[in-house]
Amino acid sequence: MKRKYFLIILSITIISTIKAQTVTIGTQVWTSTNLNVSTYRDGTPIPQVTNSTQWANLTTGAWCYYNNDPANEAVYGKLYNWYAVVGIWNEASKTDFSQRKQLAPTGYHIPRQDSGSGEIQLLINYLGGGGVAGGKLKSTGTSLWIGPNVGATNSSGFKGYPGGCRNSSGGFSRIGSAGFWWSRSSANGIDAPGLYLVNNISNAYVYSDAFKYGRSVRCLLGDENPLSNITFDKIGLNIYPNPSNGIYTLQTNEMYTAKSISIYTLLGQKIYDAVISSNETTIDISNQPKGVYLYKVFGENGETKSGKLIIE
Repeated sequence: MKRKYFLIILSITIISTIKAQTVTIGTQVWTSTNLNVSTYRDGTPIPQVTNSTQWANLTTGAWCYYNNDPANEAVYGKLYNWYAVVGIWNEASKTDFSQRKQLAPTGYHIPRQDSGSGEIQLLINYLGGGGVAGGKLKSTGTSLWIGPNVGATNSSGFKGYPGGCRNSSGGFSRIGSAGFWWSRSSANGIDAPGLYLVNNISNAYVYSDAFKYGRSVRCLLGDENPLSNITFDKIGLNIYPNPSNGIYTLQTNEMYTAKSISIYTLLGQKIYDAVISSNETTIDISNQPKGVYLYKVFGENGETKSGKLIIE
């Protein structure tokens, strides 16, 4: 009797995760090497752009090596423009937040930073403030840093490298003398802050550059919680009446910043999403039970503002 054998081919989707080197600094867990990915979290490619004119005209995400030299990858990783940091990868994602990508690997997020507070400032404060934190963050010696590498002890374990930057015209500068790392925040729609370290002083700065700049990226352990308490008050808004029967008016004072609102139960379940398209938007969650709910308003550059809504 002949036996028949059937080959069963299983289609298996393999999701790769990046296990980063990390260091605990205070209550935060930071990656201790610069980000070096060429795709967004979902596998969508990020273009490598070498041409200076093309780089200067970008309004979507891109990366490059410093001086377009792959030899710089091993130590410094990649430089990203800010559009890549916030996941702007096509025309639609410029205005539609639901289409934006995540640059940070699974399980990590890119720090947020307002002008006076945020995750980068928390790092600097924990290390003793801006006057001394730079030395504790910088890698030691002068094999990478141009001497003098003032105050550098790397006592934090952060290993801040002087990877330089790419400017908004596409030119490269400052390798060996400065390190720049993006945050994902912007309060003015023009530039974004980040961490800045320099060779000849022990200071650490929160320093802003235009979106078209290429900077290094470090990540923090933990995906961003949609109900996190990191709020950015550059969004001027008022939601009234509150308490109400579940129907509210959302009034904005700075329309260029407020783009959408999400509402959650106290357990974190999202129950409502809406785009903010005028200075007065009606919010209707009257189909929900009486109780307390949490809202989060999203700005056009990643800034947020959170609060409570009460249905009586």
